Amino acid sequence: MHKKTTLYGLIGIISIALFGQTVFATATDTLLPSAITTESALQLGNLVVMEKSVAATIPSKQGELTITGLLPIISYSTANLSNFSTESSDTKFATEINALITEEYETRLAEAKKDNSKSLDFSFDKKLYNDYLSIIMRTSATTVSTRESVKTFVLNTKAGEESILTLTDVLGINAIKISNGVISNEMAKKPGVYNADFKGITEKQNFYYDNGIVYVIFDKYEIGPGVLGTPIFEIIKSGIHEYTIDSYYTKEPYNLKMIPLRPVCTGLGFTVGWNSTDKSIEISRKNFLSVVSVGNNSYSKNKYPKTLESAPVLQETQDGGITYLPISFFELILDACYTVEPNGSITFSYYSANK
Repeated sequence: MHKKTTLYGLIGIISIALFGQTVFATATDTLLPSAITTESALQLGNLVVMEKSVAATIPSKQGELTITGLLPIISYSTANLSNFSTESSDTKFATEINALITEEYETRLAEAKKDNSKSLDFSFDKKLYNDYLSIIMRTSATTVSTRESVKTFVLNTKAGEESILTLTDVLGINAIKISNGVISNEMAKKPGVYNADFKGITEKQNFYYDNGIVYVIFDKYEIGPGVLGTPIFEIIKSGIHEYTIDSYYTKEPYNLKMIPLRPVCTGLGFTVGWNSTDKSIEISRKNFLSVVSVGNNSYSKNKYPKTLESAPVLQETQDGGITYLPISFFELILDACYTVEPNGSITFSYYSANK
């Protein structure tokens, strides 16, 4: 039996979830409740994204800290209140997101107090693409300079499948490797602009997803000078080619994984051809060409040769034969990446912004 509540009772529940005891912890930190704005509400099935204004002035060590702005709040469709239940999946999902929003608010507030900031302003954007909702929270804290921070939530809002998504959920098992490759390549195009000690991103990286493009976003000063603002790098999801195999063999003495050339290369969007003149195999794609020959440990990358752990190996079959290459070929020559999964299968990924 579903527990029913009124709209005002529901808003009260949401307000407690988002602005609970920690936010209203002390008299000096109290953020007076304000009306929830419905003019810009975005409804997604049983979920509704609205905004909640915050405004307060609290004492700090060097004067006062003025807090202003808007925070996102996840509610429930008023059209479905007759079936409202605190145990429903969408209710639990909204409560989880609101708790994370509260956590982000509290973190930035604590930082502003510690840094003796004069002002702290919150804002947010929302992007809807199919069933994917991205919420981009922005915080500006002003001391001598302005520090801009970003926190994102990418949500699958499809009924019954509500979840918070990671980069891997959106871009596949090699998402982090692909993202690091794209970011490093873009940084290399602007030498001296970004920090030289960039070590790559993790699964916790902030990003949002809109119109088939993943936007990886950083805080101000995180990877470069303040003039960059909050840097963004784009990854086109349709530009990722992925192929998984479970049929390969290992070669001694280093347990080297030898990968079938043709199915993986074609699966990643390359063209494989046979040059009858010199009996070599050509792997090509737009402005790229690699030439390999069975028994010859020389792998060209646009005419520049490279030696790998093993020469290509031909294994005879009833259909003629299968050519195998060391797994490093796909990473060092094709600029692809791969992950060996627990079951032994290998998933390769190749990214091209030009698809």
